[in-house]
Amino acid sequence: MGKREKRRPDHHRFDKGHGGERYAPRLQRVSAHDAPVRTGDIEVQLITEYRGAGFNAQQFILTNRGKTEIKLNEAELAPKSARAISITQNTLKGGTSTSAYVVTATRGAVQ
Repeated sequence: MGKREKRRPDHHRFDKGHGGERYAPRLQRVSAHDAPVRTGDIEVQLITEYRGAGFNAQQFILTNRGKTEIKLNEAELAPKSARAISITQNTLKGGTSTSAYVVTATRGAVQ
């Protein structure tokens, strides 16, 4: 049998400047190859997903496939489980795209 690998902790340490240690969650990047989903004139494509101990973060590309301008509302786009959402550009002219970022708590995390 080969050597056993040491299990890495879910967090890595960094110095907080006063000789003490603080822990930062390590995020694991997950490839996203899902097909785009279309709702009306908006096409949504999951680009990247990051998974951490307490939170998940997702990056989407939103594309207006219609011809008229659309105003995006963060509250309407975010799932109920969202803790934070950010849309780079809230108004999309026909044929244009923007990025959206959504942060959700993982199952079992304090909400």
